[in-house]
Amino acid sequence: MERIKAYFKVGNIYKYGGTFVQYKVSSLEDLAVIIAHFDKYMLLTQKRADFELFKRVVDRLVLNRQEHLTLDGLKKL
Repeated sequence: MERIKAYFKVGNIYKYGGTFVQYKVSSLEDLAVIIAHFDKYMLLTQKRADFELFKRVVDRLVLNRQEHLTLDGLKKL
């Protein structure tokens, strides 16, 4: 996890108990770094379709439309 954080230079690592570790990126600016990486180095499996959907949701957040918060907005995805 430390190497992932060092590579992207964004996000935080959280440790829960002795075995569970979470890498979390939460700001829209930091998410843009992650999205740019996966746009350049595309995923090859079903994860790619999941990523494209995730990217569309983030795009709506960035544009402050926040359409993901309504049922109609979710249907547009």
